[in-house]
Amino acid sequence: MIELTLIIALVVLFIHVTTWEGMINEWVGRVFWDAPSWLKKTFVRLPNLYGSLRGALIIIIGEWFGAWPCYGFFKEIIMLFAAGGINTVLIYIISSDKEEIKALKDDPDA
Repeated sequence: MIELTLIIALVVLFIHVTTWEGMINEWVGRVFWDAPSWLKKTFVRLPNLYGSLRGALIIIIGEWFGAWPCYGFFKEIIMLFAAGGINTVLIYIISSDKEEIKALKDDPDA
């Protein structure tokens, strides 16, 4: 269960980092540049928010292909929350000087 939580957190973080400026999926960030704040945060800015959506997909696909056992709904929800917590800590560590953290602190909608 801990292993799957770390897998979810790291995959979601990887997807998030590839949308930063100069990365391969930078265009995704540009698509949402003029979007409303709530939409931008949900899909691009905060990996702990959209991580639950992508994490749920990772769990479902992994169970479907037999990559890991079915843990049950409650445990899977706990894993998604834990993965979000891991991503919150990691994103503050690796991007404390990045513009996205500064924007989150200055955002009145946060």
